[in-house]
Formats: sequence, structure tokens, C-alpha cells
Amino acid sequence: VIAIMATEKGKPLDRQDKRLISLAVHHLYKPLTIDSPTPTLADWLQSLRAVGEEDADSQKRANHLAKQIQFWTDGDYGPAFLRNRMRDCPFQVYNLEHIDDPDTESVVLGILSSIISQSIRYGRTVVVLDEVWAVFKSEVGAELVNNLYRTVRKLGSCIWTISQSMRDYLELPSSLRGAILGNSPVKFFLKQTSEELDLVSEVFQLNASEAQQLAKLKFEKGQYSEMLIFSGDVHKVLRLSPTPVELWLATSDKNDVDFE
Repeated sequence: VIAIMATEKGKPLDRQDKRLISLAVHHLYKPLTIDSPTPTLADWLQSLRAVGEEDADSQKRANHLAKQIQFWTDGDYGPAFLRNRMRDCPFQVYNLEHIDDPDTESVVLGILSSIISQSIRYGRTVVVLDEVWAVFKSEVGAELVNNLYRTVRKLGSCIWTISQSMRDYLELPSSLRGAILGNSPVKFFLKQTSEELDLVSEVFQLNASEAQQLAKLKFEKGQYSEMLIFSGDVHKVLRLSPTPVELWLATSDKNDVDFE
């Protein structure tokens, strides 16, 4: 994550910079005990300056790296980068909707990748990525999804990706699309537009009967939605009828949202 934050305009760090980053991490964590407070990025910056004092070249490099990192810690996102993580919070939500800058997006996704990895190591974790197209468009995000799909089941956790368009999956590199489809034993298909039906059938290799079931799914706004579910060898059509509370929690209809 620090390497992503210190990278400028896509220029990769050289080995000496990476060495300093690694040394600073070791310097920071070596004296800590299990009862020590969780270190922050500000603490790492102090360690970076300490290890940079070994010679003039290291000091110059450390100062440059520190300035790159301070762009994040001293700016608008500083409070987010400097606070301790909510390790003990069982339910965490991160909204990336208003992050449009590619550099910021890569850094945030790198941090989320670290948070998710730590959570999986601590215990069973369910990762849900809604509007996943926004994650796919970033190289860091695509790599995050790829790694999760290839590893989470082995560690007793799971991942769900949700998208409104099958094109988001069809346009992925074949290796990433293969990782997702090959490691998704459970799939839910909601009612599709006529344009999407052929895409779904192509990507998921539906037979004629399954394609017909998908085409006949029904939906009544505010009442119910039918879905085609694949769970291993079981393929069935289910109907989801939300309670009034569930409907109000999930609705995105403008009239509902504006209602007071």
C-alpha cells in the first residue's frame, strides 16, 4: 500500500526505495508487543526518517518518499489514513462512489485489500463488492478481485460480486473472468433485458431450458422479483418478496428516497 502511495504518475519505485520502505516497516514493528497500540501512517513516517539516516543517499530518498506520503496524510484524506483501523467492528461498509481520481482510487483499493486480507486471517469473512464494474476498472481493484476469488474459499471465507450488466464480466481479461466464474459455485440471475439475455447465456453456457427460464423471470416493482439460482448442480427459480422494512432499507427509487 505504501508503495502505491509513494508512486508518482505510474512510475515504479526502484529497489533502493523499496528497501527503505521495507526497513521502515521492520523498524516500526520490531519493538511492538501484543499490547502496543496499532501504529498509524504517521508512525511509519517517523521510522522512515530514522532508517534514512544511515547515509546521505538514503536520507535523500527517505525525504522524497516522506513528501510523497505526506500528500496523503496532510491532505483531505489525512484523517482516514492516520486513524487506527476498526479491527473489532464486525460489519464495515466503504463507499467509493465519489472517488474519481485514479491515483486516489488505487491507494484506497490498496488499503481495502490490506483490510480484507487482515480480516480473513483473523476469521471467517464475507466480502461483498457491489457495482463491481467500478472496482474492475482499476488495475489494483482487478488484482484484488482476482486474488480474493482464488484464495478466500481455502481460508473459510467467501466473496460476492454484484453488477447490473453482464458486460462488466464479459469485457474482463480471460484470466480474471475465469477466476471469477471458476470459483463461483453459487450464482443469482435477476430478470435481464433482451440485450443481456444472449450475453448471460454465452458467458455462463446456459442450455436451452435454462435460457428459457431466465427469459421468463418476472418482476413487480415494490412487490417481488424472481431469480434463477445456480448452486452446484441445483438450478431453480426463486421469488424474493421483501418485507416492508427490507424494501425501505434497500429501495433506490427516487420517489421512495425523497419521501419523508
